[in-house]
Amino acid sequence: MEETPQTPASQLRDAIAVFTRQTQEFHASGALALADDGEAIGIMTAAGDALRAAESLLIAGAGTIQQRSATADVAERLTTRLGCGSVSDVIQLTTRVAGATARKMLRVAQATTPNRSITTGEELPAALPALREALHDGAAGIDAAFTIVGALQPRGRILEPALVAIADQALSATVRGDEFDPATGETKTNATMPATADVIRIHATAWASAIDPDGAEPIEQAALRKRGVTLGTVRDGLVELHGLILPEGAEQIQRFFDAVGTPRHTRVSFSDSEHRPEHCACEDTKNCRCADDNVVDPRTAAQKGHDALVMAFTIAAASEDAPMLGGAAPTLLVMADETALATGHGTAFLPATGATVPLAAAHHAACAGTIQRVTLEDGRVTNISSPQRIFTSNQRRAISLRDGGCVIPGCQVPAAWCEIHHVDEHARGGETHTDNGVLLCWFHHRYLEISGWTIRMQEGVPEVRAPGWIDPTGRWRRNTTSSLRLTRRAHRLKQPPGTTGRRRTSAAPPEI
Repeated sequence: MEETPQTPASQLRDAIAVFTRQTQEFHASGALALADDGEAIGIMTAAGDALRAAESLLIAGAGTIQQRSATADVAERLTTRLGCGSVSDVIQLTTRVAGATARKMLRVAQATTPNRSITTGEELPAALPALREALHDGAAGIDAAFTIVGALQPRGRILEPALVAIADQALSATVRGDEFDPATGETKTNATMPATADVIRIHATAWASAIDPDGAEPIEQAALRKRGVTLGTVRDGLVELHGLILPEGAEQIQRFFDAVGTPRHTRVSFSDSEHRPEHCACEDTKNCRCADDNVVDPRTAAQKGHDALVMAFTIAAASEDAPMLGGAAPTLLVMADETALATGHGTAFLPATGATVPLAAAHHAACAGTIQRVTLEDGRVTNISSPQRIFTSNQRRAISLRDGGCVIPGCQVPAAWCEIHHVDEHARGGETHTDNGVLLCWFHHRYLEISGWTIRMQEGVPEVRAPGWIDPTGRWRRNTTSSLRLTRRAHRLKQPPGTTGRRRTSAAPPEI
């Protein structure tokens, strides 16, 4: 019996089936875990090549299905004969990808699939032939290709074909690691590393700006219509933030995030052998109470971003230029029963969101802001006290001069962004005095009770005690980022022993 010869399509399908089976056997053997570094990286590189090759087949297939489903007669369309409502449905059912991925494949396929002339039936070149070639060669994947198509074929705009052709060549060369000279039309091969999808996005943005300088205006108009930020409801102690922000707004927010969340790369254990004399003026280094400032911040980047955002709005609300809300600044309002605050049992409430929060939030708000007592009897308001103002602007300036910024070692939040913490709580009789106030950033102030850090005042100077995992000795140490105090310490170190500026031991706190 004579066998029917295989077509190229069936041969490739069988080869893919062999590859799939070998991959399954490889996983079952656990060979990857036993491979050395070179072999593991080699497998990753080869898998990347296979992935791009597979994506090129999927894109080509999507283009073919699209063409065979574009007939005027609905009954003759391939999608209809397959029982699908759209080409995207066919892609999703055959590949199991998400709808968004299927639409990306279709968008790239439309730009890289040759068309047929309606009148002559002649094959016409693809809109982006260089990208088509890069896909077929396995140089470009779906992510890079989609980025290039989006830049060179923006929706709702028709660009100069000659300029699009040049950009197509240049970006496709960048994908391969080549360098295309638009002036001469020459390509220098292997000029650089093959570009990742993220790098291609940067190049594509630059080319889009060059060939379509007016393109940013309609995009901006659409962005202005779509911009917005909303707060969700409280769920599991969190509120979801939704929205779209204009690029310059996002840039400003990111700059603030960077300023607040700059990581520290060194760790300190406060051991005696690690004593660094440039940080203090103490002769007795063994009992020195001057803290180092290189404690690692345990928060993630996302957590730092959250704290920076809250800090920014807290600072803005306290500004004299902030808009008024009900005749007062739009500062945080936390409600709590006085008995609950006194006993420590109960919860507090946030009226704007309707959220229930721990009493720690009320203590934090009371410490950093003002307290107003309202007396209710059988639902009737019988007494309203005047708000008790906390630290004045003059006191803040003085405390800022002394502390320099957040007093927790390793924290780099400057004084202007800090809140003032009552070391002895105001609600328990603590005075609103510079001898009882220290600078803390929003995060360290809000979670001071559970962070493990402890603060006390010694003759008007704050001292901190680190959590046990940082400093097992539990010693109290002084910490400041005040340029004035640090400079005066440095001057004392330069003075020889026996002079009037003799360094003090830690038996008495060094004078500032």
